[in-house]
Amino acid sequence: MDSGTPSDSETGCGRSGSEDEDGTPSVNPAPPPAAGPLDAVLHSDAIGDTLYSERGLLRTLMALNAAVPRYLGLERSAGEGRDAGGDGAGESPEDGGGDGPPLMELDAELEEQLCQLWDMTAERAVAEFAAASGLLEVVWPLLDRSPCPRLLEIVAGALANCAGHGAKALPGGADTAAAAVGLLIAGSRGDAPVLRETLRLAQAAACAQPEPERLLRALAGWLPLLTDVLRGALSAPLLRQALGLLAAVAELPERRAWWLGELAAVRELPAAVLEGLAQLVGGDGAGVTAAEALDCCRDSLLLLAEVEAMEGAEKPDTDIT
Repeated sequence: MDSGTPSDSETGCGRSGSEDEDGTPSVNPAPPPAAGPLDAVLHSDAIGDTLYSERGLLRTLMALNAAVPRYLGLERSAGEGRDAGGDGAGESPEDGGGDGPPLMELDAELEEQLCQLWDMTAERAVAEFAAASGLLEVVWPLLDRSPCPRLLEIVAGALANCAGHGAKALPGGADTAAAAVGLLIAGSRGDAPVLRETLRLAQAAACAQPEPERLLRALAGWLPLLTDVLRGALSAPLLRQALGLLAAVAELPERRAWWLGELAAVRELPAAVLEGLAQLVGGDGAGVTAAEALDCCRDSLLLLAEVEAMEGAEKPDTDIT
């Protein structure tokens, strides 16, 4: 006679169960299958050997991608634009008037996520994973069109980190960096933090990416802009980055003579470098340590001495192509 007790095959475990008061079979569940060593389970979502999570990075990219229309100003009505920026009369583009849309603040929650992404891309494995996951495709529309300076600063900083890790972390390598730097300069509205990270991107790509010829030619074309930055910037970190870029490219052995010749061709550059150094040393120095300022002064003065020597000689018949 059937006793009503479920058999071993019905319970799915190796022992018989009992019945609750209502007659429902009650058994202890079978233990889950072994998932592997605890360390492997805890780090199954890690990017490379880091403690950063693949899902966390992908969530950040998805959040940024969803926010792109907003930070292109596409979700703002004309009325909202007038409320934020006034009627535009007498306003400069930096203030949100003129030809540009009103400046935007970055949402605090998104800013926190993106700052984590910026920090994470300092790791090569994370930078390469971010590149493979579409970081460049997500941020590209923002570079010259977003009216949110803080967003552009973070994006430029993350791209600079990626550029320093070689070609796998920045699809398209130095050519991509050259295009990105050009777009960021156009979209920066003269914002010092954006320009600082943009110049850091240029330096990282020139020094770490293979075949940076297009980028170097672009940098030569941007020397008048760097001259203006050195003369007019009040930001010590921006001055240090601009001066550091000039010196760093001169340290590339195969391009040194060509670069010195390009610097010597900009007659206003030596005076601008000296003005920048005076501001760096004589300003409030916020964001730059004394040691960093002294190193920058040493490298810049040595560079000026070489440029001055080039001015008295015929420009070398060299090219970077």
